Amino acid sequence: MSNKICRILQTLTGALISLPMLVSAETVFEEISVTYDGGGQDPVNSAAVDVNGSMYITGGRTVSGGTSYYIAKYDSYGREEWVRIHSTGQSSWFAHFNTMTVDRNSNAYVALSESSNFGKILKYDADGNETVLVEGGGIPYNYDHRVGLELDKNENNLYLRASYSIKKISLNGGADWTQLLYNLNTWVRDIAVDDSGNVYAVGRTQYLTGNGTTDVIVKKFDSNGNELWVQHWYEAGKQNEDAYGLELDSNGNVYILVQATNFESSCSYCTTSSIVSFSSNGDVLGSVVLNGTDGYLAGNIKVADDKVYVTMQRKGTTVLIAQKLNTDLSLAWSTEYSGSILKPKGLDVDGLGNVVVGIQAEYGIMSTVKFDMYGTELWTQNGDGNDSSFVKFGTTGEVYAAGSKLDAFMYRYGVTQLICQ
Repeated sequence: MSNKICRILQTLTGALISLPMLVSAETVFEEISVTYDGGGQDPVNSAAVDVNGSMYITGGRTVSGGTSYYIAKYDSYGREEWVRIHSTGQSSWFAHFNTMTVDRNSNAYVALSESSNFGKILKYDADGNETVLVEGGGIPYNYDHRVGLELDKNENNLYLRASYSIKKISLNGGADWTQLLYNLNTWVRDIAVDDSGNVYAVGRTQYLTGNGTTDVIVKKFDSNGNELWVQHWYEAGKQNEDAYGLELDSNGNVYILVQATNFESSCSYCTTSSIVSFSSNGDVLGSVVLNGTDGYLAGNIKVADDKVYVTMQRKGTTVLIAQKLNTDLSLAWSTEYSGSILKPKGLDVDGLGNVVVGIQAEYGIMSTVKFDMYGTELWTQNGDGNDSSFVKFGTTGEVYAAGSKLDAFMYRYGVTQLICQ
């Protein structure tokens, strides 16, 4: 029976592409489901998986008497290892956003957005012992209270993005620094670190070109925090430009996902999504408008194996678009996925070029969708929740997805494959 299915798949795919290829069919099943229930509302803000397959979820926790942050760790079998609570001592407004990253030794780093301690960073070792790395407060808090956290390649330094600043935190006794992206009317949206320790940051800033709206600004720093170059991006006929992600390829070229308002008289929804690329020296390499100019909301961007992957939502519809582009921004493939109240929330790519997307679907449902290297949908899994904020491929092909409804949860999906040569 398997050989018959294999021959059918080869015949159909070969007719479409007329090239020798590896064909794969998959079945998917839920291996593990974990839930954190702190007795109140516990939305997930960030999640991670370490090299051992242990799962981490963290978020804001609202209960009687105040608010706090939680971080929970589960082993590769889904068993709870530990839960830690960090109280803010503040009202619920200040316990909404935090983020997390995990190193190769299973240390978890959590950045918080408390108002009086904005940018506070906590470290939890593999056993859950807490150390305060940064007390916070050095970066002013503003109403855009999202934070981001990155480790460099050698895991010697942490980089925090918060408000209008980028901060380097040495983990081995080196020098720390804090730099402004542009001015006090700037919001850092994403950062990335290359193999040499150079730091790239992108954000939006007001009044840069004098048109009264926002533009995109990109800046590169060396490992000591010295500014190497700065660029801003603004297109005539567009306003309210904002950055939705920054990625680097193996040559240090920069790719930014941008959303803007388009004022063409023929448009209905007047929203565009674009990719802009810069060289490692700051030269503009190119730009491309994704899928036209009429109503495409930016989702996520990911660069893997020097290919660029993006997601978008078609405004006014329930259609999600996923695309793969080459580094010259030419289109490799584009695919659509239809559902109910779709909004792309997470994106990852494995070593074979397979793509997994986390989707906020209809109320009470989060969807995880996998596409193969050619953009063909392989499977969809629906989970209980409103949000799919995190998706990631595991080391053996499994897929992790985290989200929340009232409580936070994470799924691990296993796959079985039929592969034909």
